[in-house]
Amino acid sequence: MQIMNINKFLLGALWTTALALALDFWLDIRFGFNMFLRGHWAYLAGVQTGSEIVHPLFYGSLFAFAILLPFGLYMISRPSRRIILERKTEIPRPYTPAIPTAVPAAAPAYPAYPAAQSAAIPTRPPSVTVPSDLHITNPVEHISTPPRANTVRQDYGVQSAPAPDSDTIQRIVTSAGYIMKKPPRTGGYTPDIWAIGADEVLIIGKITAAPGALRTLEALADKVCALIADTLDESVQIQVRTFVVDDIDSLREWADANKSRPVTDDEREDFDAYSEYMDSITGYFDNK
Repeated sequence: MQIMNINKFLLGALWTTALALALDFWLDIRFGFNMFLRGHWAYLAGVQTGSEIVHPLFYGSLFAFAILLPFGLYMISRPSRRIILERKTEIPRPYTPAIPTAVPAAAPAYPAYPAAQSAAIPTRPPSVTVPSDLHITNPVEHISTPPRANTVRQDYGVQSAPAPDSDTIQRIVTSAGYIMKKPPRTGGYTPDIWAIGADEVLIIGKITAAPGALRTLEALADKVCALIADTLDESVQIQVRTFVVDDIDSLREWADANKSRPVTDDEREDFDAYSEYMDSITGYFDNK
């Protein structure tokens, strides 16, 4: 925090100096007035108290300086937002396993999802830096690392169920305010839900009644968290939330209870950068 304050102070000093020099250069070439010479100010005072009229553009230049200086200092001094890396496992409702008659169908492919922009990267995603205009006044309180000891686990029994429909999943998740992304495939495993939301939230979900589904999903989430922690600056932290539901109705219940807030216009540029970064995460796993 202290380093950040020093950086903002230096940027403010640079902005003030650059703006003052630009104003002096303009006044000098336009009016022959050097704002750093006391004699020129004395001459201006004499003109203002005499019968001569000062050119309106001269006052307009000073007015523009008076507006631009505090506006620039305000933009520089705005607080930065800290994005939080969190592992949060959610079980929407208790589930009682039934005696299976058949194993569930395999998870569907995702042809409707757009191809990741960085899907062809041969190495892990590059480190990124938080833009200086990221800001939030009340950061969400979350843990800073994904502790395995505190992870809630629950096995779901095997139950015959139809394969989840990708279009239906996308409509439900999108209606909750999230943006569906192409999910990564690692070790032959692909989650049904891989979506991002405001405040740098990543949700990873699976619709299945297979035993051990939650543990398998957690293993993927651990890999994602490790890669994020290894490629992002320490000041950047992302919320990773995992959940398993047994059918589409359970997914609707989860979506209704965990809606994402809309992304504001001021946050759009940073959210797009976050979206591209998550595409690079998918590309990294797909190319391993």
